[in-house]
Amino acid sequence: MKFLLKFIVYILAFFIFLFVFLPKENIYFKGEELLEKQGVVISDELLQENLYALKISGADVYFKGVYFANINKLDISSFIFFTKIELNSLRFAPAISKMAPTPISNISVTHSILDPLKAKIEGFSEYGNINGYIDFIEKKIFINFDANSKMKSNYSNVLRMMKQKDGRYTYEYNY
Repeated sequence: MKFLLKFIVYILAFFIFLFVFLPKENIYFKGEELLEKQGVVISDELLQENLYALKISGADVYFKGVYFANINKLDISSFIFFTKIELNSLRFAPAISKMAPTPISNISVTHSILDPLKAKIEGFSEYGNINGYIDFIEKKIFINFDANSKMKSNYSNVLRMMKQKDGRYTYEYNY
């Protein structure tokens, strides 16, 4: 019994030290390399690393050489049981803002080891609230959108492309 308890304590300590001393900036740069292969470039960002999180501010996002968006603040937090990516103040480029509401105040993506096959998405903006999930097995993103009157008047053409059910708009994307 003592051996089992000691083993569990050692494993738990290993994971805690792993998360605390993990080189978060190096993992971010590796992720940036993978995104670059898909045509996404993130530039002009400022990185700040602490024990459990990596904070990124002032990032400009380019897709295939064209300016796409600005992310004011992005926090990537990793704990033993879950990882959370929180994006604050996302502003799309003027050409894209005609198709997508801008600014988006907050979007968070949470992945938990309790449900390892899905990641939960939540967000809000002055145009309404979103929630949904990413299904890693089916490789789909499901987003439900509660559009307010401002969204319905300014982006009615976007809402027409979405499915509507019980007053909520639904969007599915396969990746």
